[in-house]
Amino acid sequence: MPMTIIDLIFGGAQLQGKKTIIGIVAYVALAIGYHTGAIPHTYVTPEIYDALMAAVVGFTGLAAVSKIERVLKLFVPGLGKADGSVEAAPVTTSYEPFK
Repeated sequence: MPMTIIDLIFGGAQLQGKKTIIGIVAYVALAIGYHTGAIPHTYVTPEIYDALMAAVVGFTGLAAVSKIERVLKLFVPGLGKADGSVEAAPVTTSYEPFK
């Protein structure tokens, strides 16, 4: 599978395809731990909890975008290379107006 820029930033080939499940597990663990009292409310205030949840949701969202980009790379030729570079469109040097 081709790697996306998000894959290259977050773990490379070792985490390719695993970021979504990590995000889901982190979301569930944080929610259950906070609401059952396993994470004391004196250490994690509602503001900190909201910030942590936003970070986890953002990470999981990036993983979803990475999956979409990976599928697009498979079906759209010239969208991008595995190293993250993008192929330039061919440049035409002549211009012919419509007839």
